[in-house]
Amino acid sequence: MANPHPDFSPACPIPYVVQAPERVAQLEAYLKTEFGQLQRINIEPLIQLYKDGKLEPRQQGEAPLYLVDGQIVDKDPWEDPSIPKTATKWCEGLFYQQMTQTHAF
Repeated sequence: MANPHPDFSPACPIPYVVQAPERVAQLEAYLKTEFGQLQRINIEPLIQLYKDGKLEPRQQGEAPLYLVDGQIVDKDPWEDPSIPKTATKWCEGLFYQQMTQTHAF
């Protein structure tokens, strides 16, 4: 007799996992682009955090890490009115790592 409840495969059967050396290589590649030059103030400290072992790539369910002008901040800088609109902002999170791997900025 057939199962009355069908079994479905997960939408994303292979979880997305990034290792720190891989993320460092991605960030270093960004530095060679125009986008990377605009974000150099945030990318270089981020690379150093990964190299020093103080930061691991964000995983599913973890809050993103925000940088503003090279400094880590607690709040979303795009929503925090105390952050100047002209500040250079960066969000390091799982979604953004996936997005940047598939899209060239």
